[in-house]
Amino acid sequence: MQMQVDSWTTGLRGDIVQRPLIEALMADGRVNQRLIFADEAASRPVLAATGLPFLTTPANRNPLNILQSLHRISQARASLWPWYEDNQRLVHVVMSSPWDQVFLDIPKRKGAKILLTVHDAQRHIGEESVFHSALESRLIEIADHVAVLSSYAGEVLRRRIGSRRPVHVVAPGLVMDSRAPGPSKTPPIGRPLKLLFFGRIHKYKGLDILLDAWERLHLESAPPVELTVVGSGDISPYRDMLARNPDVRLMHGWISDAEMERVFADNDVNILPYREGSLSATALAGMWAGMPTIATPIACFNEQLRNGVNALYSDDISAGAIAACIRRLAQSPELYARLARGAREKAISLSAPAVANNWHDLYREILSERRS
Repeated sequence: MQMQVDSWTTGLRGDIVQRPLIEALMADGRVNQRLIFADEAASRPVLAATGLPFLTTPANRNPLNILQSLHRISQARASLWPWYEDNQRLVHVVMSSPWDQVFLDIPKRKGAKILLTVHDAQRHIGEESVFHSALESRLIEIADHVAVLSSYAGEVLRRRIGSRRPVHVVAPGLVMDSRAPGPSKTPPIGRPLKLLFFGRIHKYKGLDILLDAWERLHLESAPPVELTVVGSGDISPYRDMLARNPDVRLMHGWISDAEMERVFADNDVNILPYREGSLSATALAGMWAGMPTIATPIACFNEQLRNGVNALYSDDISAGAIAACIRRLAQSPELYARLARGAREKAISLSAPAVANNWHDLYREILSERRS
């Protein structure tokens, strides 16, 4: 008998996180999904391709369109009520946002169980917000169960919320792609080593540390390397450093899935100079592309990356330590090849069927609890 599970993603760009998981669960066949909830008009073709029914929240947040947005919210709420006449269901909020506050009361009042995935167990450096913290606390209160994607995140979240809600660790719980990982990359011969910094640009991700390391390498006349920075976010704190290094390639803004795939295909090393974090989808993307990673030694990476196996950890969180890793990798094709093989092997172990099975086990546990 199939379990009745609805996957919600009201968060910005949530389709990137949710779609591979949806595809994995559909292929698994043990979960019957009948609703995808998303907030971007641009997501419609992607969502429609799954063959599942879905709703969308208003895409235009312009205050001048408040009446139109309120009408759209009213329509969405009216459409939701009939879905939850059958209360033997589980709603899995895969990627949350403030929109959940507007809609989650409907399945909750109809008796559905709510499972909330918390991707960041604590606010990142530079992202502290009383407003967002209050919203997240409210969502945790609404949820019956909370899921995190690493043991580290579970420890941090349990310290925050105590025993208010059961916290489940689903690891691996993040799907990069429903397709198989790519082949291991080969060491660059006769050309510079191409470094990639990818993802939202925020203080905790350490772009300034990387740019400082880049300047040091140039001053030392180190082995030839190239750097590409790809991501959205506030670039203003880094403009002076980028201006001093015009050879750094910058792609500022959101990019499509196809562009993301090309970016990882075109570069050699995934570089994560983070100050802190919970779990990195970028680390997973790099492994899926069969590329080595250079990362700082922060706790959240321990369940994704292994030093000397699929990644090089810097000695500490500093430009000098990052520069030393880049230099070492650029000078050792043998090390590069070994880490690339390790990256692909790790990605294979994080395949869509394995992740789908982990979520299936948690869904079954929660739904069985409801019936008992």
